[in-house]
Amino acid sequence: MNWGECIHLVDVAGATIKDCWLGGSPFETATSGASPYTTTKGISLSGSNSFGNIEIQIEANTIHCVGDAISISSWYEGVRVVSNRMVQVTRGVVQTGYATSRNPLFIAEDNHVDFRTYGIVLDTVFMAQIRGNNLLRSSHGSNGTVGYVGAGISLTSCEHALVEANHIAALDTADFTGVQINTGCWRGRGTGNHIQAAKWGITCYSSGWEIDANWYYQCTYGAYLGAAGNHVGANNAFSACTTNVSDASGGANALSPRTHLIS
Repeated sequence: MNWGECIHLVDVAGATIKDCWLGGSPFETATSGASPYTTTKGISLSGSNSFGNIEIQIEANTIHCVGDAISISSWYEGVRVVSNRMVQVTRGVVQTGYATSRNPLFIAEDNHVDFRTYGIVLDTVFMAQIRGNNLLRSSHGSNGTVGYVGAGISLTSCEHALVEANHIAALDTADFTGVQINTGCWRGRGTGNHIQAAKWGITCYSSGWEIDANWYYQCTYGAYLGAAGNHVGANNAFSACTTNVSDASGGANALSPRTHLIS
């Protein structure tokens, strides 16, 4: 028997979820489809948006063979997702914030995610910190060798985000983005990330981003800028990339980094 959701909490504050082993059926992993799992969520937090729920710690859990490993919706502030292991999941960590409060202070650190589409997905989260995670997009497509469309990290309407020191890789480059910065993500920083075998290493469709000291390996495009007002800064390293930096914004970005190490 598979549960629809393993843990589901509603309007909780001050909660810690730690050292749990949660999951669905491993026999569903090889089936076709981006999200084949009967168990849709490992850990789910939801609420009414009537008030803010604060200080949630999700730590050292093992979650496998589910749709969304950790899913957070409605008004939660001060959420820390630390040192979890998520394997054979459609998406790893997903938070959709409350538009009025914008769910400030979300931290994802030292997590390992082996995912089919997206590793970490944030929407309407203020001052997110995504640090030191190991994110791998598996090749579980219909032919067993090509993965589904997705990204290691995807941000939408997330102002002042920090994306730092993450290792992001795919087993194939097809339709995969390392860090996807969508619209509404003003004034953030992407630094010290290692991105391997992505079609797009970092894509940026917002303004005010500092993108520096990242390492890109076997990417079709290293840094791809779709909006103006960003800076590709110092010490970016490109190795075996087709195009290192591409500016599709019309040329209103600072593309003169002090040091590029290219091999």
